Amino acid sequence: MGVSRAPVREAARLLESRGLLISKPRRGFFVRALNAVELEDVFDLRLCLERHAIHRLAERYTPEAQHALKQQVEVLCEAAASNDGTRRIEEDLQFHRLMLHYAGNERLLRAFDDLTHELRLCITPNYQNP
Repeated sequence: MGVSRAPVREAARLLESRGLLISKPRRGFFVRALNAVELEDVFDLRLCLERHAIHRLAERYTPEAQHALKQQVEVLCEAAASNDGTRRIEEDLQFHRLMLHYAGNERLLRAFDDLTHELRLCITPNYQNP
């Protein structure tokens, strides 16, 4: 691929710091598997973030927010009708991200973005098309 080891190692360390990879000495990096307690913690934190965001969104609801969310619901419905499970997941996460965006708290949005990486680890391997 024409990429030296240093940038690859740096990227792997970044993913490790985000909890997505684990490093095994002399063996390399591996995708981290979450146990049942960690899965519950991830979804519990997501619920807390989204509940708070919905309350903030209700206080700050604008025509712009309404338009963006409505548009994303249409995209989400199109994705739901497709056979593309990855697209369904991504559009769903985008809808939730928009709610947090329009809640007007940048730190809340960043926390959700960080959590999204772990959510993908939880959701994607277990997703099955209906």
